[in-house]
Amino acid sequence: MRLFPGLKVASALGYYTVYRTGCASIRKVQAFREWLTREASRFA
Repeated sequence: MRLFPGLKVASALGYYTVYRTGCASIRKVQAFREWLTREASRFA
């Protein structure tokens, strides 16, 4: 799912997670990062 379909960024890699300092320990952020990693690994 493209979160911002009108935004295009050239990159050799496809996904980044960006969040504020200190938010890495929030369970929802952790869960999203884990899910994204699992999904991306399906195409590696």
